[in-house]
Amino acid sequence: AFLGLRGLIMQAMRLQNIAHARELIARAEHLRPKSPWVRKTKFDLDCAANDWQSAQDHVTALHKSGTYSKSELQRAQAVLSLARARDALRMGWHADALDHAGNAVKLAPDLAPAAALTARLLAEAGKRRRAETVLENGWAHAPHPLLATAFYALAPGEAATDRLKRFARLAAKNPDHRDTRLMGAELALAAADLPAADGYLAPLTETGGESVRACLLAAMIAGEKGDSDTARHWLAEAATAPREPCWHCRDCGRPAVEWAPVCTHCGAFDGYDWNRQEAPPAGPLLALQHRTEAEIEAAVAQQHAPSHPPHRSGNRDDRNAKRDMPPVTGIRADDPGPLSDDIPPGKHRILS
Repeated sequence: AFLGLRGLIMQAMRLQNIAHARELIARAEHLRPKSPWVRKTKFDLDCAANDWQSAQDHVTALHKSGTYSKSELQRAQAVLSLARARDALRMGWHADALDHAGNAVKLAPDLAPAAALTARLLAEAGKRRRAETVLENGWAHAPHPLLATAFYALAPGEAATDRLKRFARLAAKNPDHRDTRLMGAELALAAADLPAADGYLAPLTETGGESVRACLLAAMIAGEKGDSDTARHWLAEAATAPREPCWHCRDCGRPAVEWAPVCTHCGAFDGYDWNRQEAPPAGPLLALQHRTEAEIEAAVAQQHAPSHPPHRSGNRDDRNAKRDMPPVTGIRADDPGPLSDDIPPGKHRILS
């Protein structure tokens, strides 16, 4: 009887008939209450049904039975807490969302979606300094585009030069990480600080480019200097450079636009890793190159144009003229996109 139920449960799960599968697993548990397979399947079905509270109860039972180690339990609890935070936020329960997201950060400091959401909710509650601390700790453990998005959102209207200065504290937490160097180069470029942009990017480009994004940044910097030959060189390098990372399920290998507690294709719990695909799609990248080249040519032309008195709008200082300028990676063709919940309405997306 148990083996028959097991077959029916697996069939129901393949057909995504979660409600029926949960009915069957209850019968299977009655027959073999201590079965590790029953306990794990109950947990998987809870996650498939977005029943995060029940899933938390069952993951604790998995740990007590020896199925999950202490570290696996802690990671699972973090993901489940973040799932509950996202659900609470969708319901408008911001205090509950902050509690759950904060708990996820404590359990898994390297879980970037949790740190980004916690920082956003803290900032909305008027606790900006605590939000900055969460982002700095998250950056120290694992720099990620979602943390960059949250970093920008803390002061969306600040001048580009001020943003570059504020970034220094974040960069100090993980100075040699590629995302620190890429984000620093973007911010320096937006602030028209070309020496700083070179300083951030050089360790990545001196060995050949390292990624599409690094090559495009190098091209933009060269264009701002008026060096069209070097700019075109980096555009050519971008055509064969590795893509930027995005979410991929480690079980089924499918990419995803945003993080989720379970894979939307195969249902694997905590299945998403942040990594790279093998090669860029030729069409979108070529379109991106043409667009970037046009922008670079415009920058080169401006460098060689006759000088004019600085333009001022009212009494506004020209140093703040780029205050609302989005980073150059806004044109990335292969942008996987941050979690939609982590982008305040009307704000720029900040990619890293």
